[in-house]
Amino acid sequence: MSKSLLRSRGALRVRLSAAALSIAAVTLALTACAADPGSNTPGTGPDGSSVAPSDSGPDLGLLVPGKLTATSLRSQVPMSYVDANGEPIGFAVELAKEVAERLGLEIEFTLDDVAAAISGVVTEKYDIMVAAVVQTEERQETMDFSMGWYWAPSVIISLEENPYPDIEDLFGKTVAVVQATAQEAQLHARFPEITAQVFADQTAAVTALKGRQVDAALLGGVNSLTVAEEEPSIILGAEVEETTPSGFVLPKGNTALADAVNTAIQDIIDDGTFMELWDAEVPFPPSEMALETFPALRQ
Repeated sequence: MSKSLLRSRGALRVRLSAAALSIAAVTLALTACAADPGSNTPGTGPDGSSVAPSDSGPDLGLLVPGKLTATSLRSQVPMSYVDANGEPIGFAVELAKEVAERLGLEIEFTLDDVAAAISGVVTEKYDIMVAAVVQTEERQETMDFSMGWYWAPSVIISLEENPYPDIEDLFGKTVAVVQATAQEAQLHARFPEITAQVFADQTAAVTALKGRQVDAALLGGVNSLTVAEEEPSIILGAEVEETTPSGFVLPKGNTALADAVNTAIQDIIDDGTFMELWDAEVPFPPSEMALETFPALRQ
């Protein structure tokens, strides 16, 4: 099968081909969501920083009253990544900022990799992980999630001389995945016939593929397309649909925070703001699973 044929594989390329161009052009800087300046007198947090505590509504169990302490990712395009200035951007970032605004909270971001971000929420270093994180049963044992709002497409990439147009072609093979991603969870849960070799980041996974240490790699849809565009020796293969939703990671047992975040997300969906943010940040439409779950997204 030729490189040109694989690269033109139907709906995936139609939905995602604009992604690399739109992502490369992004130069938006992050602006924090401030609380209503007239609501409270700023106080001082434990780190000496100025915060605007909220004295109304339920106690959300935040690390700093009035502030949502968030961790976001460097390379989860188009959900949570960084612009040319190293500032957090993406749909998940914008959604979290909107949630914070509706809850009357400031939001402060720290950048982490996936594993460190998840660990930071579990150990209550952060109030929220701002990214699209798949809600596996294993993860739910140690952390809570917001309502799911994203169903992530994943795509196999391989060297041109070894195409894998169908996922079954990889049974008995070794596939690279990035640690703590939806793709790692997909292989473990749905394709035990495939050996998953886990890498710390995407660069290491792609390097292993180019060095023929693995047979293929499974990445998020936009990342797969970007790699195939940038690496002449790499082609797109099988697309793997995700049936489990992704959402924000929240500390285990903080039901007040989870309820507040979920209420805000539902309101954002219902009043059309969700799709406004989506259209501004994501270069492909929501999945059928998202549209079936939230009919308001069709409007």
